[in-house]
Amino acid sequence: MNLETQKLIFSQNLRRLMEERNVKQIDVADAIGVSHQLMNTWVRGKAYPRPNRIQLLASYFGVRVADLVELQLPESRISKLAAMMEAHPIYWEVIDAVSGMDEEGLRLAIRLLRTMKEASHE
Repeated sequence: MNLETQKLIFSQNLRRLMEERNVKQIDVADAIGVSHQLMNTWVRGKAYPRPNRIQLLASYFGVRVADLVELQLPESRISKLAAMMEAHPIYWEVIDAVSGMDEEGLRLAIRLLRTMKEASHE
């Protein structure tokens, strides 16, 4: 995963946590001892914090570091995916087939699958 993607994921997670807890950037910045400007660059996805600051944020929000740095699927998408996997075990084979692919490989696989889907509807 490239740095720009990491910044975007972190920014989305940080904004979600602030919204869920109804706190403002200034409050979080003051609580963890960083400048308001630095906090703003994280929220806007313009910068990525150092590991020690990610840990401070995780402690502040009472979450795991992973909750800040990893892609978080909305619960409805997780439920839908779980139901689909349970109903059609062959989806596990698709997951196994694409596991370990880089981003470009995944994009190619998606394009191929969409093309095959469209062809089957013609």
